[in-house]
Amino acid sequence: MIITHAVDPHGNSRIYLGGKASIECWIEPSQEDASWTFHMQEGLSGTHLDHHQKHQWAIHILKALADEIGVAPSDLKGVPYHAIMNHHTPDPFDGRRAPAPRKQSYDTAYVATPPHRPPPRKDQPKSPHAILRSRAR
Repeated sequence: MIITHAVDPHGNSRIYLGGKASIECWIEPSQEDASWTFHMQEGLSGTHLDHHQKHQWAIHILKALADEIGVAPSDLKGVPYHAIMNHHTPDPFDGRRAPAPRKQSYDTAYVATPPHRPPPRKDQPKSPHAILRSRAR
């Protein structure tokens, strides 16, 4: 399973689960404690799925996540957000051609960012979003 930690320009964190498909699934950290909430949304170019199919997909994704991090599905909710974040999958596009979204989407998009990333060098733009914007010019 691909586990991708991503951050938006405002510093909000998400962990996307699985690849791009008819349904995109992710978890977001709770504001109160180390727990998290599960979210899913139909993909932009995916096939329409009915409620039952979406429910089955959510179960499949959560079972795959539990398997990936080595816990029983019944214990998954007790795993802290940051522990899941540490299972970030290395970039599958490393050394490969990556699709380039519209330039203006960089201002609002969640960009894959490995956890505990070192701070940028002084000669480098400050955020992954600024890096992508500078490359798009």
